[in-house]
Amino acid sequence: MHVMRHVTKSAIIGIGVAGLLSTTASTASALSPPDVTVSNLQPVESGVLQVARIAPFKYGDAERWRVRAKVTVTNNEDKTIRLTKIYIGYSSGGPGWITADVKDTNKDPNIDSRDIAPKKPLVVNIEDGMARSDGKGINRSLFLPVPASTNMQLKFDGFADPKIFTRLLKTYANKTPQGSYPFPGKAKDLAVGELWSAGIHAFGAQQEFGYDFNVRRWDSVNKLWTALKLKTDGSGSEDGSKNSHHLIWGKPVYAMASGKIVRCTWSQPDNSKPGVFDSNLNGFTIDHGNGEIAQYAHLQAGTVNASLCPKNVAENTYGQNIPVAAGQFLGKVGNSGKQSTGPHLHVHVSLGVGGKLGYGVPLQFHGIRTVGDSGDKTTIGPGPFSYNVLGGMPAAPFNLIEPNPW
Repeated sequence: MHVMRHVTKSAIIGIGVAGLLSTTASTASALSPPDVTVSNLQPVESGVLQVARIAPFKYGDAERWRVRAKVTVTNNEDKTIRLTKIYIGYSSGGPGWITADVKDTNKDPNIDSRDIAPKKPLVVNIEDGMARSDGKGINRSLFLPVPASTNMQLKFDGFADPKIFTRLLKTYANKTPQGSYPFPGKAKDLAVGELWSAGIHAFGAQQEFGYDFNVRRWDSVNKLWTALKLKTDGSGSEDGSKNSHHLIWGKPVYAMASGKIVRCTWSQPDNSKPGVFDSNLNGFTIDHGNGEIAQYAHLQAGTVNASLCPKNVAENTYGQNIPVAAGQFLGKVGNSGKQSTGPHLHVHVSLGVGGKLGYGVPLQFHGIRTVGDSGDKTTIGPGPFSYNVLGGMPAAPFNLIEPNPW
């Protein structure tokens, strides 16, 4: 997980499964609990915390769900307090408690990022249900149905009792007639044996549920799914040192829905090679007119559709309002941008109108089918596969994806 900055600082949690909740203070007890305000738990709609369904890892697995949220904790005390743990539980019938240790992420030994100064806020990232198919990963799997509510308890150093708060839960549906979007890539652009793969983006201002997509093929020599091309002489995979070594390099990208392009950039060069950050990104911000805004990032230099991002517009500024149709070509996947570690496509959806971006929300797909974790060599070989057909849910982390038509 990654640190989020808000006002003065914020915190990050590492989650591990725990037993029953204990409220025993580790240091001398003070007031129980401290005077704090818990607010702005996002993403919410009508006060209900929105969670994401997740596709099964592999055929026959159960559907799951996950929490990926931010909560703002404001200190109303007249002294600095330190948040040390968060306990996450659910209403009757839900999974047991999980403990989130709040970690100090500030490299300065004299400053602790868990400290909340008087009258100041701290933003904390919360994740649950992010395990991989092998059971490893950030924490654990959460299986449907989603409980009615979540119970969270904030534990502060020196205070015997935690601050307790609850929120109702609901699975999010995108604001489209189907409650989901078609995939931004097409099957016709994949070579034989190629599949898209899903990577889950780190926490970001509007990118909590974003994806970093790649394309992979089965490497029969090393017995794994690789994102690298086969050498032209057939002797093995390229080493990945060039952008052109990557299967996703140059794959076409399409608008998931109609709307208005409110911001775009076409003029930036690609990073000279993977792992080098010497460019800004090319991409699109599209307002779908339904309360959701999609962003597409890291497009290849010289491939951005000039009819949608003309050279006479002010790049990377809002307010362009250029119409775009569902399925219209946007550009090709590249490696542009200072946060691009190599060729890939970043896509996320956030709430917003007119280019004013709000919190990130789950991006769900229909018209695709998936097969399990691309890193799970023991169960996901070269195929043939039994696929899960997604009728409106996010792809699981590291799912292999085949867009419609199949």
